Amino acid sequence: MEKSFQHSYWLFLSIALISASGGMYNYFKLSPLIPSIIEDLNFSYGLVGLLAGSFGLLQLLLSIPVGIVVRRQNLRVVTIHALILMILGALIAVASPDLYLLFIGRLIEGAGTALALVTAPFLVAEVSVKEKIWFGLGVLMIYMPIGNVVGLNVSSWFLKLFGWREAWLTGVILPALALILIFKTKPIERRIVSEQNRIAKSGSLEGWLIGLLQIGLTITSMGFLMWVPTYMIESYTFDVSVASFIASLFMFIGIPTPLIGAWFSDKVRSRKVVLAPSFGALMILFPLTTFTPSYLLPLHILATGFFSGIIPGVIQICVVELFGPSSNIGFGILNASRGFSMFFGPLILGAILSATSSWTLSFASLSIFAFSALICSLLLPRIK
Repeated sequence: MEKSFQHSYWLFLSIALISASGGMYNYFKLSPLIPSIIEDLNFSYGLVGLLAGSFGLLQLLLSIPVGIVVRRQNLRVVTIHALILMILGALIAVASPDLYLLFIGRLIEGAGTALALVTAPFLVAEVSVKEKIWFGLGVLMIYMPIGNVVGLNVSSWFLKLFGWREAWLTGVILPALALILIFKTKPIERRIVSEQNRIAKSGSLEGWLIGLLQIGLTITSMGFLMWVPTYMIESYTFDVSVASFIASLFMFIGIPTPLIGAWFSDKVRSRKVVLAPSFGALMILFPLTTFTPSYLLPLHILATGFFSGIIPGVIQICVVELFGPSSNIGFGILNASRGFSMFFGPLILGAILSATSSWTLSFASLSIFAFSALICSLLLPRIK
């Protein structure tokens, strides 16, 4: 029985990780393609920023409604729908002859990701032993660096070999793999006793703080990662694959760090110990990007990625503490905050860049959001 549970646990954890990673792959695959799309379709920086950010618009709109309707009984079905939407969106975008279908495909990809990023943590919470919830969520949080590292590099390779449309099409691979795996699963057997939803007892302040923390993290990391390859290509004439590889170091260092952050926060029973110093470091590092010599950019991006990477697992623990380990609504709120950031992060930097032609001002604007998150982290109460 225990062996069967272990097999089921790792299978569901794999599905959650692959589906979430597939969503992030589809988000980040656009970054190396930006110069080619601008040249091919005659887009402006602002319009490409809107295209990049539109991915998050559906997450902003759908995450909370999805969080309300999804239940353990329909979790598998909703996950299947999420994966199908990701595949469908990529196919539509690849076949698009104009701006409109490209945006429609991007929006459909975003809708699939919205579903996946609500169901994935909910799925992990449902199949995890309560005492090890930090492990499952810590492992799941590497979906962001996996999607980023693989998305930036594979997309740039396909761009050089074939073109931006073929590179875009690679977004179907991970959703298709997760779709194959999910048909091998059986109905979910609940392994933990969910704590009662504590949102009414905790008050609304902590819920708002957690949402703002997620916005502070995602709006800075998404804006930075979407535009930093273009910055390196234009400012240092880096090859697109080199620029994409260097940018992917931001998330490469983030593969082990979410689990480390979640573990450390659980041990010391304090979120502030991880969150406040991390956001403080990001507030300093983002503006320094344009003052960093080209040969030091890899180290700079690694350092920035380290401090960004230890935050997500801790935020997930905050959601579990507030809403209970299986709170679908809590994960919906968290993903809505993420969707807001994914929409506005690239858009803000693209708009500033179009208006000022200044990379320095564009990256420095991210410090405002990091500072806001720093303040929010200091206001969080201690975990009891």
